[in-house]
Parts: sequence; C-alpha cells; structure tokens
Amino acid sequence: MSKDRNKDLSSKVVAIDIGRSGVKLSFYFNGEVSNKFIPSAVIPATTLSFDPTPEITRQNTVNLYGVDYFVGETAIKQGAVNTVGHNSDWINSLEHRVLVVKAQQLLLTYGIKPELIVVGLPVNTFASLSGDLAKQIKEYFGHETRVMPIPQPWGVYQNYLLNDEGSVITTNNSNAKIAIIDVGHFTTDYMLIDSGTWVQNASYSGKGIYATVDHLQHALAREGITASHLECFEVLKTKTIKSYGKLIDKTKTVTSALDATLIDIHQNTNRLFSSHARSIDQFIIAGGGSIYLIEAMQEKWPQLSPASDPRHAVAAGMRKFGLATYKKTALTGA
Repeated sequence: MSKDRNKDLSSKVVAIDIGRSGVKLSFYFNGEVSNKFIPSAVIPATTLSFDPTPEITRQNTVNLYGVDYFVGETAIKQGAVNTVGHNSDWINSLEHRVLVVKAQQLLLTYGIKPELIVVGLPVNTFASLSGDLAKQIKEYFGHETRVMPIPQPWGVYQNYLLNDEGSVITTNNSNAKIAIIDVGHFTTDYMLIDSGTWVQNASYSGKGIYATVDHLQHALAREGITASHLECFEVLKTKTIKSYGKLIDKTKTVTSALDATLIDIHQNTNRLFSSHARSIDQFIIAGGGSIYLIEAMQEKWPQLSPASDPRHAVAAGMRKFGLATYKKTALTGA
C-alpha cells in the first residue's frame, strides 16, 4: 500500500474512549498520531461576569437540547467537585451525551469527520451496553458512520501488538499469552489473551481507582479535612494537600488508601490468572490509575510491565485495531 494511501485511510479512523475520569481520543492528523484528553467534568453553564479567557470558555461549552454545559477544565474551574458516571449504566446519562458532543467538536477543529469510530467499554458491561453506545455515537456523528465497540483491555493488547499504521510489530509475539490489567477510574478490567484469542473466563471488571479516592476522602475527613473527589485526585497525584497557602504532606494517608485498592487488585489477579501464571508470557498494566500501583504490583508479578503511555493505551490501541480492520475492508472490499 502506498504511503499516501496509508495516510488517507489513517485519517478516516478515530478512537474515542469515554471514561469516568476523562475522554481519551486518538486520531491521525498532519502526518502523525495525536492523543487528546478531556476531563470528564460536566456542569450547567453560567454567565460569567468577567471572563479573561473567553475563547477557552467557548471551546469548553457544549449545547445539548438547548442547554449550555461547561465541560472539562472549565467545568472544574467553575465549580465541578467530581467527575461523572459513577454507575454502570452511565452511557445513557445526559453527561455522557455531552461528552460525546464535546469529542465531536474537538475532532471538527482538526477537520476530522471519521468513517470508522472505535469505542470502548469495561468487560462487565460490554455485552449489555455496546449496542446502546454504538447507537448513541451514530446519533451525533451520523448514521452512515461505522462504529466498532470493543472491550477496553482489548485496546491495551492491540496497542502492544500493532504499530501506528495498524501492522503487527514484528518483535512482538502475536502467539504469546498476555494478561492485561487496565486500572481505570470506575473499573479495573482484567483480560487474558492467548494467541490473539480473548479467554472470557479469565476476564473481569473490579473496582477502579475511584475506590482509592473514596478511601482517601474518608481518611482526610477523619483528620478534619473536607475535600472533594477532584481535590482528592490531586492529593493522590502529589501526596500533598494545600491548606491556607501551605502544602501539607499526606504520603502516609495516600499509601494507606492505595493499600486497600492493591489488595483488591491482587485478589482478582490471583483468582483470574494464577492457574495460568506459569504460561503467561507478559503482564501489561495500563490505565490512568496504573502509575500509582505498578511498583507494588511488580513485587508480586515480576513479568509485569507498563503499557507505553498508560493513560492513553486503550484509545491508542483502539485506533490501531480500527485502522487494521479498516485497511482489511478497503483491500478486500468486504
């Protein structure tokens, strides 16, 4: 396939991973792959008496059903105290639809009108909600748009297996047995792939990093500190909290909160993968929450390694998988 033809096909495929912490997009633009992140914060918009950054506010405002909503960083700065979607059926919520429209708006700023959109769902809701998700994406992107839902950990696997052009990386073994742990905001998804086949009885969705944030919020409350979920995420990242102009060290509190999540992940990993442990070639850990857990996980599973760019690994792999599928269709006419 010629280089120009390859670029033309690449520009027609995008991945949109709408998670509870953020919307991750992966697409091809101006000769390279671009990965973007929009925080999953949505609140009703208000008229700002003074706005020193009106262009940013405009970009982060979405109109749905005649009502304006602030999205992303603008929503956070203007009063959002939590990210959205803390339930299994959240794709049918108004907030999810707002984020779909925001993703479409962002792509349009790059002049991208995709022919194939790959979207992801947790393992435990994939079978029940993939049809609803595909229908919703088509509602906003056009019914002629092809939508391909996949389980989110499958994106991590495809990110490992394929290069940016959607071709198999020759140094990676497509016949390997790979265990995936995708630590997301609401769920941690587990998946075992054996020679490219999803092993369903070794796949599961457990608690995500939000459980750590809940634990941290309650621990801070016991110390007399009231903090929102979004503030607690910052505490998790920095291990400090700002109080009246000073930074207070909260390393011990954060470590304790992470320990509870680690126990849950260790238990699920043992239950799902222990009978396969000897024959597993590689563990890959991904997701925005993985950065807090990888060192402790490697003590138990030495063959575990982080995905490249863990936060965007799902979306990046979804795009690669979609591109490989799209190319095959273009070549065969199927």
